[in-house]
Amino acid sequence: MPKPKIICWDLDFLLGNFESFSRALTGEPLSPDIIGSWGLRPGIKETLERLAHENYMHTITTTALEWRTQELMNRLGTGHYFSKIYTRETITTDKDYIVVMAYFGLSLEEAQKRMVIIGDGPGDRPDPSYGAAGIVFILEQNLYHDAVLFEHILADLLAKGDGSFNRGFQAIYGPLRTEERPLFSGGKYAAYPPLDYISHGNISLVLQYIGTEGSSVVLGEIGTPYSLVPQITVKEAEAYRKPLEPVNLLKTE
Repeated sequence: MPKPKIICWDLDFLLGNFESFSRALTGEPLSPDIIGSWGLRPGIKETLERLAHENYMHTITTTALEWRTQELMNRLGTGHYFSKIYTRETITTDKDYIVVMAYFGLSLEEAQKRMVIIGDGPGDRPDPSYGAAGIVFILEQNLYHDAVLFEHILADLLAKGDGSFNRGFQAIYGPLRTEERPLFSGGKYAAYPPLDYISHGNISLVLQYIGTEGSSVVLGEIGTPYSLVPQITVKEAEAYRKPLEPVNLLKTE
């Protein structure tokens, strides 16, 4: 049987909107507007289920506190989808994905092939200097996109990379290159240029390599596809826009 593929999912504002849930746990009254805004990303449960049947293993990687995360999972009824849940106590606020790799027994080379990280902000992106270079990072900042788009993006990468997420990114992006850009001070700097790409016919993506200091590099220097972070940003996916799936986080049974 093929080795499983690993997805590291951020929690808040990626899997759903759970604003002020911690305050609710302390008994603090919340406004109807806040309670009414709670909801899961559309289609996320179905996507987690389908991917599990396709030999994916799911983890939560969040900087939220463990007690809050565990109680949220209990009330959402989603904890069974995840093989492991990492919180601030175990992954730290810097999102040290090395602990995830260690749990699944992945070398960096294996992680570049079989692991992908999905988050809603730059803080979820792996830092190459922390030993997680070359692992594909998907940045999705629209909570109202149906989660099925992740399935399409992942399938696209694997098809083009012969089963490897990193090689799939390389196949789409093409040869690693930099371009010179002017500084306001009159000098120049080098950057890895972004590449626009359409996946599955209607998902607009931007692909770019990110280094330790962001997308800029020293003039004359260039990394490798395995020393940088291959980042995929969801730019537009209007066909996937749906309302959040309502949840009642005040239930305790």
